[in-house]
Amino acid sequence: MAALLANDINSEDVSYIESKHLLRILGELNDAEVIWLRFHLVRTINGDREFRDKHLSVLRHVSVSMGSSQALA
Repeated sequence: MAALLANDINSEDVSYIESKHLLRILGELNDAEVIWLRFHLVRTINGDREFRDKHLSVLRHVSVSMGSSQALA
């Protein structure tokens, strides 16, 4: 950000810097996190059923209650 203020950087340079930053952040995500991000792309009930069925093991909600074992499903 300091470089933006110190130098006259054009919008193409800003776009490149932002893209580089976003790619670095995406590179830190694991597969399950990417699946969850993709899940939120189609936010309708039963939307994108094929994707949701394929990744059910990641997207399945694990319910916890008093007396539940500590082992995850």
